[in-house]
Amino acid sequence: MSIEEALAAIEQVLERGRLSKVEGIVVRQCWEGRSYLEIAQAFGYDAGYIKDTGYRLWKCLSEACGEKVTKQNFKGVLKRFIQHQAASALEHQHSTAASASPRRDLPFAIAHNLPVRDFSELIGRDRELAQLLEILSFDRPMHCISIEGIGGMGKTTLALAAAYHSLQLPQPSAMPKTELLQTQPAFDAIIFTSAKQERLTPQGVLPRLRSERNLQDVFRAIARTLNRSDLLLMDFENQLQHIQDSLSRQSTLLIIDNLETLADWDLILAFLYDLPATVKVVITSRQQSSFAAIRLEPLAASESLDLIQQQARQRGLPQFSGCANPAPLHEWCSGGHCLRDRAIGGWLSGQPSRFAINAGSR
Repeated sequence: MSIEEALAAIEQVLERGRLSKVEGIVVRQCWEGRSYLEIAQAFGYDAGYIKDTGYRLWKCLSEACGEKVTKQNFKGVLKRFIQHQAASALEHQHSTAASASPRRDLPFAIAHNLPVRDFSELIGRDRELAQLLEILSFDRPMHCISIEGIGGMGKTTLALAAAYHSLQLPQPSAMPKTELLQTQPAFDAIIFTSAKQERLTPQGVLPRLRSERNLQDVFRAIARTLNRSDLLLMDFENQLQHIQDSLSRQSTLLIIDNLETLADWDLILAFLYDLPATVKVVITSRQQSSFAAIRLEPLAASESLDLIQQQARQRGLPQFSGCANPAPLHEWCSGGHCLRDRAIGGWLSGQPSRFAINAGSR
């Protein structure tokens, strides 16, 4: 068992995401057999602080594992945990294979990690959605499609609309009335990853607390969506092999949102090129790629104003329909300006002055 496997096991046991910087230092150094005093001196921390951090960490692990965990025995505890997880995963695979049967009539069984949809209707993108759904059909040979455009054009919204359409959720009001949308891509799993750092809310633009920033984060999202937590305990080479094997046994839609902001987008592109034919990939990006692309153009004037009204209604602001002069917002929305979300967020959160200042300063 390597230190990386141990760290992954601890994060899985605690079920609270990544360890803090200091916790990671404590685990790594205790793994090497160093004392708390040596750790504190080597990294410039107070010895008492390091000792307290270790005490709290071992206590949390003890509660999660159901046995006492200490600085001296945590290696053995984690090794037993990894062995148990591997055995459970093998048993799960055998039981799944034995009971496998067609389930196309059970759309609710699709495994996915899609975020809550924050739009009730896709405005002005019926043609692009129909085109995207057609490409996602396994009757089409395209493996990867890129949705491209400047910031604020609705790239993520379009990708999510296609994903939710594929789920066959009983929400017809959210689907465009287009004959071409009879196309129904069939997926066993839909996996969404996003490198976006912010999101638009009724309170304005807020930071996203979790985002996929590199290939390892993408692997983590895949493993959790497919209920393969055992993959989190493997080294990179084994993770890659098992992920490819798992994806080859089912049809999967993988969405990589904001590709250009990922730390190692070149590695992610290499990963995408090596995926099996059972996977369809949708990426969104402000930059052009070598993949087949759907290029989003600015909305028409009427559609951009419809978008503003939709945002207002969803945030409980029907009085916005009587706004005397929404034209400035329309100019930003129809032009797809990268600050469109900030503009709408400021207006809808009751801070139109902030929008005016931001707009005027550009």
